[in-house]
Amino acid sequence: LCHEVRGMDLSPGEQVSVSLRDLTRSDPEKETMPGRAWELRQVRSEAVLQLRAWASSSPDSRRQLGELRLPIAQLRALGLNMLYQTWITLDPDPEMPGSQGLGLGDLEQKMNDGSRQLFQPKVCLSLCKAED
Repeated sequence: LCHEVRGMDLSPGEQVSVSLRDLTRSDPEKETMPGRAWELRQVRSEAVLQLRAWASSSPDSRRQLGELRLPIAQLRALGLNMLYQTWITLDPDPEMPGSQGLGLGDLEQKMNDGSRQLFQPKVCLSLCKAED
């Protein structure tokens, strides 16, 4: 669940949506408004979740605001089996170096910066198993 997005550079009339997909599978990207839950089935421990924030003023046009690649294995390496209302910063430019894959320190730094960097694009996430 993406609860909220902040720090986005929006033009008048634009609304934010978020999309999620598992980069290790061929499933299509799922897009929704912040505050609505996603359900991903059979997410493996080696999965890398790609979350992207979008701005749009009409259904036909959208532009990417930021991206987060979230390796499930690295969450576990940090001792985290779930996230609960955790602010994580986004890479504002998906083409920037380092956005193709995160090191463990990078993910931990994004989680630390999420509550500290007031104006950087970020998302508030909760992530858990369906049975939790």
